[in-house]
Amino acid sequence: MTSLLNKMNPVYIASAIIGTGVVGFLVVSWVLGHLELTTQTENLLIVLRHGFEGALVGGICDFIAVKSVYTAARDHFPSLRDNTTRIVVQDMIEVRKQVEQLAELETLLQTPEYHQRLITAVEQFAPSETIVRQTIHDFWSDQIRPQLKQWILDYRFQGTAKQFTTRHQINTDIFRQGASELLKDVANQQEDNALLMERLQQLASDITLHDIGVPSEPEAVRHLLETLYTHWTSLDPKADMSEKPWWAKAGHGVAMTSILGFSKPIADKVKTTTLQDALSPLMTEETLKSTLLALADKIDNPQSAETLANNHDLLADVISYWLVFVRAWENMDPKLRADIVEELLRIIEEPALDVFMQKVWSLRMQLINPTTILEQQGTRNILNTLGTALKEQAESIEQTSITLLQTQFDNMGQDGFVDMLQRNTKARLDWIKVNGSAWGFAIGAMVGVVGLLLMH
Repeated sequence: MTSLLNKMNPVYIASAIIGTGVVGFLVVSWVLGHLELTTQTENLLIVLRHGFEGALVGGICDFIAVKSVYTAARDHFPSLRDNTTRIVVQDMIEVRKQVEQLAELETLLQTPEYHQRLITAVEQFAPSETIVRQTIHDFWSDQIRPQLKQWILDYRFQGTAKQFTTRHQINTDIFRQGASELLKDVANQQEDNALLMERLQQLASDITLHDIGVPSEPEAVRHLLETLYTHWTSLDPKADMSEKPWWAKAGHGVAMTSILGFSKPIADKVKTTTLQDALSPLMTEETLKSTLLALADKIDNPQSAETLANNHDLLADVISYWLVFVRAWENMDPKLRADIVEELLRIIEEPALDVFMQKVWSLRMQLINPTTILEQQGTRNILNTLGTALKEQAESIEQTSITLLQTQFDNMGQDGFVDMLQRNTKARLDWIKVNGSAWGFAIGAMVGVVGLLLMH
């Protein structure tokens, strides 16, 4: 019976009861007023008339009451919205209390229930080392690598070294100290420096002065010597040869003859003399060490470099020189640059991803056994800091929740809110109409019985 009633439309039932009440009230009233009846029948009809009257009044009142619910919801939407959101967030969900409980992270993680939840979540996120490795590799390949490559290719160095360091607020003193320490350390690497000088000497032994552009033809050597001699003699205030004494003129003749005579032997010597022969006094470990230490000293104390005017920064000069290579890189063929960047990323990605993978997997294994990780002071400090931050934000989170829920109601609007109420409450409220009509009939009939008893 109950199942059958649930399938029936309560609106139709209530309407039928009210309709029956109207018709029954009219019919019974007409019968009582126009027909001669026995006392027993008359009393029964009086009771029925009161019942029909009660059903009519009860049904109509409930119709009005239900309609008033939705009308009031529409008319008082702002206050209803505010009160409803606060009741839901503060009293039902208790957002602030939930946040404050969750803020006790260390205690929470030690609770068996949350401990198991954490383990389940970790195992779902990282079920196996192979899957974690593949996930990291995919994320690197799809998200990070293309962006990093494009950033390197698109980056353009703007301005001078000084402007660059000023724009990015770079602490050049740190780099100055680092460069100095590197030079000093390299200067004291005796075995490596000895090997370097050995390689340089081998290289220099295969390069002649002719190979680096020193004149090696007799005419070119003669021209060079004559040019040097002319510049040297021009330093004399009395450079006019006609005004010089005979011995000066004789010396000039000897010099020109010597230049002519020595041009060919010098040219032949240039062809056979190697860089090693020419620079052998400088290509020693001691020279390299002293040069590197001297350069480190100049970087430490740029004011000691006499060739730097106006307290110029030696480190900035060195950086500016290397900017030549930066400019050359920027002007390189785009395809070649892309290939170089691709190869560099290929070289570093495997070692870098392996290290990152080891760190992630190590963390994963520690999370599986939170007791171990919670014993670490660093972890406790982090959890305490996070817990304190959560507690401080509890009120803000609660207010944000209220605001978000209010925004949802505002997006619905008054009509949308009433429609939602009707979808979720209309069936139950329609049954109230049925109940009101039925109870109205019963109570009305009882009133009729009491009235008859009082009359007799």
